[in-house]
Amino acid sequence: MQSYRLRDDLRHCQFGAQTVCLDLSTSRYFLLEGAASDHLARFVSGTANDEAIGCLLDLGLIEAGTRASARPIAVTPTRSLLDHRQPKASLRLLYWSIREQRRAQSALFRMSLGALLEPTGLPRADADSCHAVAAAFARASRYRDATDQCLVRGLAMRAILARYGLGVDLVIGVTLPFAAHCWIQAGPVVLSDAPPQIAPLLSQPIVELCLSIPSWHWVRGGRDRAVARAAFAGILPDLLLERTTKGSPSCFIQRIYAAQGAAARSMLIGGRLVEAGVIDSRWLAQSSEGDWQDDGRHLRILTFAAAEAWIRWWTDPEDDDH
Repeated sequence: MQSYRLRDDLRHCQFGAQTVCLDLSTSRYFLLEGAASDHLARFVSGTANDEAIGCLLDLGLIEAGTRASARPIAVTPTRSLLDHRQPKASLRLLYWSIREQRRAQSALFRMSLGALLEPTGLPRADADSCHAVAAAFARASRYRDATDQCLVRGLAMRAILARYGLGVDLVIGVTLPFAAHCWIQAGPVVLSDAPPQIAPLLSQPIVELCLSIPSWHWVRGGRDRAVARAAFAGILPDLLLERTTKGSPSCFIQRIYAAQGAAARSMLIGGRLVEAGVIDSRWLAQSSEGDWQDDGRHLRILTFAAAEAWIRWWTDPEDDDH
């Protein structure tokens, strides 16, 4: 009896009745739906009948040959190496990371993904040994646009790590509606990506609900936030529901300034902003006097202190004083 196997250059991921496939030989994605997706799922599970095999042969998804063992799959990531502050990147690695990304981008136009993703055969590295390279790529994003460049960045990082004899996993994930993303992993640790930023209030159900409410309902009865007031009636105290002004963090900010104002002024007086002439040092010296209290100056000083800390982080990331 003839045996068949999935093509070596084909990768797939099933989503219910749909399957996203990646053809490494042509570097393209395609979608299987309905019977074709079901036939592929049955073939992978070893329960395909003659009809399913005939369909998959017609589609060019399987070929004659002994079924290969399942390919190893990267473990589910549990954290990112970029969760925490990175060490200062060496200029040599920074240069290599930028140069290798340009090479990878050029190679994508000349070579198939199958050729570019050939296994390195190197022993698996631990995340700590990859820290310096990961820091260099993170810093390179300041000088090279990283938008929609995850595959280029992944190929380049894998190539540089391979020079040091470090083997890592290049993972390509997909989802529906279709989107694809590439990242580098060392064991359960992601090396090339920071954790995703999730905004719960911008989730699709909430956005759709808000957009479905007619604008004239927002001020029903001549009161702003009428929809929110109605939604929380019986849940929140009437005192809150009847409020006509918004709360303010000013008292909290004043408490922060009372505790940290002297340290903020000290940092600013000897800082980059004064050195660059952005802030008048005489104004800072006068800010310790008491006759200006409650005029909002404390907020400006704290804002300047935040900007000063940000500048120092970028210009001298090894300085822990900020």
